[in-house]
Amino acid sequence: LASIEGSIEYLSSEKGQRKLNRLLNKIDDIKNLLSQYPNILLLNETEKYQIDKTKLFVGINKMSGFTLSEILQNDYNIEIELDNHKGILAITGISTTEKKLDKLVNSLLKITKSLKKCEKEKDNTDLTFAFPLPQIGLSPRDAFFSPSITIDLKNSEGLVSKETITVYPPGIPALIAGEIIQEEHIKMLKNMKTIDVIVK
Repeated sequence: LASIEGSIEYLSSEKGQRKLNRLLNKIDDIKNLLSQYPNILLLNETEKYQIDKTKLFVGINKMSGFTLSEILQNDYNIEIELDNHKGILAITGISTTEKKLDKLVNSLLKITKSLKKCEKEKDNTDLTFAFPLPQIGLSPRDAFFSPSITIDLKNSEGLVSKETITVYPPGIPALIAGEIIQEEHIKMLKNMKTIDVIVK
């Protein structure tokens, strides 16, 4: 609690505000630069949705975030916070230097340019599905205490899930224990091979 109070006090100070503003201005510059490249995807604030500007969510067209994360780690020694089908999430703070941010930007640009010289990866970025309206088979408590087996995810449609599965980002449960598994769930969780389901 004392460290939190200290952080709040620093960020509220004139020095802390200057440092935070420099970071936010730098991120705005980065987004303006990256937005000039049609193959680079950015999560931007809209009138309807506000975002934390210190978090950069970036993707490259025709490349999954999993692949992008791996390339950044192996080829550029850059470790990001998390990845998904669409892209990567880089978290910044007032201790993040301009040098580190420039390294990330330059690495993304190099990766983007290299795509023109090699065969593009199969597009795994289609996340146009919507969360299906839940169909409840059991309460979460009953599902927890019910016997279950593990089966291939692709064969699970119509069965009752034993698991609660949360896809992050965005951190919203895709499937709740006791919920009936629908086709949309299988598409959403296609990177999973197996799932625990209730034995009838």
